[in-house]
Amino acid sequence: MTLPGSAAGPFTTAAGTSVSTITAPVQLPIVVTANSVASQTGVNLWVAPRLKVVGPSGAGLTGTVGIPWSSSNNTVLATEGNGTYRYSLSSGLLPSGLTLNAVTGAISGTPAANSAGSYSVTVTATDTANIPVKGTVSFTLTVAGGLVVSSTGSAPYNGTFGTAAATLTTVSAAGGAYPYSFAITSPSTLPTGMTIGATSGVIGITALTPAGTYHVTVTSTDSTAVTPLTGSITFDIVVALHMARTTPATGTSGTASTISTVSATGNTGTIVYSLDTPTLALGWVTINSGTGAVGITTGAPASASVTATVTATDGTAAPGAASAGTGTITVAVATN
Repeated sequence: MTLPGSAAGPFTTAAGTSVSTITAPVQLPIVVTANSVASQTGVNLWVAPRLKVVGPSGAGLTGTVGIPWSSSNNTVLATEGNGTYRYSLSSGLLPSGLTLNAVTGAISGTPAANSAGSYSVTVTATDTANIPVKGTVSFTLTVAGGLVVSSTGSAPYNGTFGTAAATLTTVSAAGGAYPYSFAITSPSTLPTGMTIGATSGVIGITALTPAGTYHVTVTSTDSTAVTPLTGSITFDIVVALHMARTTPATGTSGTASTISTVSATGNTGTIVYSLDTPTLALGWVTINSGTGAVGITTGAPASASVTATVTATDGTAAPGAASAGTGTITVAVATN
C-alpha cells in the first residue's frame, strides 16, 4: 500500500488539495498493488499525525522498595512534534511513591512500603501545536521487595568530641514482618563509641568518639521466614573537635602581642589552626597555625574590636571517617 507522494510529503488529499505535512487528520487516497495489478480508485484512508514517544529503559524500569528510583534512563521522551510537550499517565498506575513529571517526562520518587510488583502503564505525550498532536508509549515498571528505612530528625547528625550523645537519631523500618533488626554496615570499622541498638535502631556516640565525618549506612532486616526482606538508609554523622581558648586579653595598639590561644581535642593527627577570611584580610590579626595562638601585629589600630573565628582541622581522618574532623570557636580581638 502506497500513499501519493513520498513518505515525507507532499500529499494529495481525497479532496484534491496538496499538503506538505500532516498536522491534522485527513483523508488520503490509496492504491493497493498485487502482482503489478492496482486496486480500484476511490479508496481513501484516514491518516492522523502522531508523536514519536520513547519510554524509560534499563535501570529506569526497575527499582527496589525504599530506595530512590534510578535517575538513569528514567524519562519518557517525545519528539517529532511542535513546541513543548506535556506528559500524562493515560493507563495503569505507577508504584506508590513514584510520580511522573508532566513537563520533563521523568519518573522519580521512592517506592513505598509493600509496593513490590510489576506495573504496566501507558504515558501520553501532547505537543503545543495549534492543533495538538499526541503519541503514546507503554512499558512495565518492576519493583523488587524490600523495607522502607527512615531516621528521625534531619541529617547530618552532629556531635562533639568529649560529649556523649546517647541518641543522635533513631532508625526505623516499615513494610515487612515485625520485629526488625538493625546494624551499621558502613563504615566497616566503627569508630570508638559509635553504637546502634540492634532492636531499637537508636544510634549514639560516647565522649570518646573521635572527630570526623562518618558516612553511615544502616541496614534493617525483617522477620520474614526463609528469605527476609532488607532495606537500608545512608546519612552522615559529623563529630566536631572539642574547642577551647584562653580568656582573651586586650591588646595595645602599636605593640605585637598574643590575645588568646585556641586548642582542640578529639583529633587523630596534627591540628592546623586558621582564621576566617574577613579577619585575615584585616592584616593585623594573626594566628599561629601550629599552636593556635591568636595575636595582633604592631600595625593594629587603636580602639579596634573584631570577632575572629578560628577553625581547627585535623591532619588525619579517624578510622572509619570519610574526612578529618574540624571545629570552630570565636575569639574577641580588641585593642586600646
